[in-house]
Amino acid sequence: MNARGATKLVGTGQRLIAGAAHRGAVIVVSDSAGVRDALIPVYEALGLDWDPATAGSIEDEVTGITVQGVEDSIFARLGELYELREMPVAPETLTLADRLESDHSVE
Repeated sequence: MNARGATKLVGTGQRLIAGAAHRGAVIVVSDSAGVRDALIPVYEALGLDWDPATAGSIEDEVTGITVQGVEDSIFARLGELYELREMPVAPETLTLADRLESDHSVE
């Protein structure tokens, strides 16, 4: 998703492996400067041309927006399209997540 066809606000990614698929998105709500600071050396190391001005945030477009405001907007729109229900996470899933967390933590 982008603003005015010029500034990327949401990035998506997908991975496929035998028997599984994942699709995710990253929504940049604020701190577009931090995103650019992180991406500049990555693109340089990869030897890829990239214009840092193309990385933005929703806050750059909508003054005063918050993460909660973005979340509320997304759920409001999804609620218009689908029947949404809160569901508990199974205890065994939470136990597994606790066990695996350290394998995926950045320290």
